[in-house]
Amino acid sequence: MSHDSYLAGVVEQLEALNKSGHVGEVPAEWLEVALELAELDLDPVVEELARYYASLSQGKVAPKAPKDPPSMLRSLVLGVALDWANPHELDHHLNLHPLLAIIAGWEPGHLPGVTTYYDFLARIQAGPYDPDARPEPRSSKRNNRGRFARKLKEERKSRKEAMEEACKEADVEPVGLEVKYVLARRAAGQGPQATLAARLNVMLGAAVVCPSGLRGLLGPKGRVSTAIDGSLVDSSARGRGRKACGCPRRAPCGHDQGILYSDPTAQWTWGHYRRRWMFGHKLMLASTTYQGVELPLALQTSPANFHDSVLAPVLLEMLDAMFSGSSLRLNHVIMDLGFDAAPMYHLVSTLGATPIIPLHPNAKPLHSDGDQTFNEDGVPLCKGGIPMTRHGKSPNGAAVMFNCPAKYAGREDGKVVRKVDVERCPLGSLCDPTSKMGPMVHVDLQKNGRLSPLIPRDSERFKELYNQRTVAERMNAHLKGRIGERPYRRESHLAIWTFAWALSRHAHAWRINEFGAKGPSNLADLIDHINKLRDAREVVAMERAEAA
Repeated sequence: MSHDSYLAGVVEQLEALNKSGHVGEVPAEWLEVALELAELDLDPVVEELARYYASLSQGKVAPKAPKDPPSMLRSLVLGVALDWANPHELDHHLNLHPLLAIIAGWEPGHLPGVTTYYDFLARIQAGPYDPDARPEPRSSKRNNRGRFARKLKEERKSRKEAMEEACKEADVEPVGLEVKYVLARRAAGQGPQATLAARLNVMLGAAVVCPSGLRGLLGPKGRVSTAIDGSLVDSSARGRGRKACGCPRRAPCGHDQGILYSDPTAQWTWGHYRRRWMFGHKLMLASTTYQGVELPLALQTSPANFHDSVLAPVLLEMLDAMFSGSSLRLNHVIMDLGFDAAPMYHLVSTLGATPIIPLHPNAKPLHSDGDQTFNEDGVPLCKGGIPMTRHGKSPNGAAVMFNCPAKYAGREDGKVVRKVDVERCPLGSLCDPTSKMGPMVHVDLQKNGRLSPLIPRDSERFKELYNQRTVAERMNAHLKGRIGERPYRRESHLAIWTFAWALSRHAHAWRINEFGAKGPSNLADLIDHINKLRDAREVVAMERAEAA
């Protein structure tokens, strides 16, 4: 179903429902979410969703037509927006309230069941339909963590060997394992690995992130500053599992059938913030804030014991791939001191962005690079042993330039002139008296960007940008408040629900940008707002047709 067909059907059913007089008082939150779903155009992901169904991807005539995939996704977005974080609760409310069923794109009385929602989640997790793929036994994928872990270990080993070979062929500098793999894929012209998070981020970029950029919600002239942060999410499963034989946990028995786990993707880790051991998953978000609008950009999930520095390079790779076909560009990448490592600076600079990362107090700074020495703040020292003066960025943008500390810019008669003060030189004489600024030192941003960043850490600009890092923490807190405590037994369910939540956040921002903070007051007002959206879409379609 196209978005225009969805809007036409919603208006027709809402008008009939309004004339019947059996609606009663509609909560204001429902009206606001209804208008947001009307704003959310899922046409860019229709083809991607169709690939998960055999009958839709291959043009076959199925015995029973599947439920409309965009309406299935729209239902998940509705559930997340109204704090219904599981299919059972969502199905209950849609069957109880015909208005909600209409908003989601269904006809009352012809709704998908709970198992259909779980089937939809399983299809997204499995990826595009492949007729040659053989399904694996359910037990090895769901219950027995030993087999599941062995399989993951074999896959990671083979992937590591393949990427190491690709690194040799691409002649990539060995700058850290995950960063090296990302750089090797970029050098070979390859995209991110085909994972669930990569597929979700592709749909997220096409459906809402790039359209938000066109609306001017992400940054000036398409330059996006993103903050990255990870958060732990508890699993609702038991972390210690149970015996497959059914015997008591502590009772000795002669059976050798292993231990069953209801969440084989979750792991134990120590939560430093909560000061306790946690069993679950890790969620990492890339978020942005511009003119008071806070929006998620990309997502990544993993078992809880994965370190943030392992997930961040892949997340940046997916974000860069998302922006590659649009007018959006990464401008600043803002991360906390846990990401203070030379490979991370190298990767961010390679992507054409500026890293905003404070120095870790326990990290050992580099004080020399060949014949050149640096102080603790990463500023190169002249031959006299004093910090040189920052001159600015090199013309090609690959280095930061520093000039002689005895030579500086002054003003005479309202004009900028170069001045020399020999007393500032500890040697008492200039090293290069014929040059206006020399001797000059060029610090390569990719090689020494950690100690000599493009934006000095003691500048007000750096502090202003670093303060934007809290948007990632607020986005993580908002999401976990929506899905509740201990929500899922699957990493894939957490990733898909996070994807639906990100869609709802962008749709919420669009609604406020288009109609203001005050939503529709009643059902008739909602119908008027949706008709305005339909008229605007018709005008845009006519303009595009005339331009073509």
